[in-house]
Amino acid sequence: MTENVTMTEAEAFSDLVKNLALLATVLEKNLKWLEGEIAEGREDREESIKMGLERGGMDESDAQQEREFVTVLFHDLRIQKVMDNIRNGSEFCSFASKWLSQYRMEDRA
Repeated sequence: MTENVTMTEAEAFSDLVKNLALLATVLEKNLKWLEGEIAEGREDREESIKMGLERGGMDESDAQQEREFVTVLFHDLRIQKVMDNIRNGSEFCSFASKWLSQYRMEDRA
């Protein structure tokens, strides 16, 4: 049997503010994770280039081409767009949460 659960407007508003703040935090953590993955990927590729140069498997021209590829790969517009969207979503949720909290305080006064 399903119970009818009713929330007051204040409880619903409070939940909205908390959820927006939580979403902002989650988005920010995901952005930091993605930035870390990109940095780690760059470091791994650079290490691979160094090993190729040391072992004679690639010359400086090959290494330069590989570095250019890595730069393009990690600056791909799609990746940047995803990161910008995450950043914007986080900033919006944080702003909305703070604004709604302030609005509620002014409404009570």
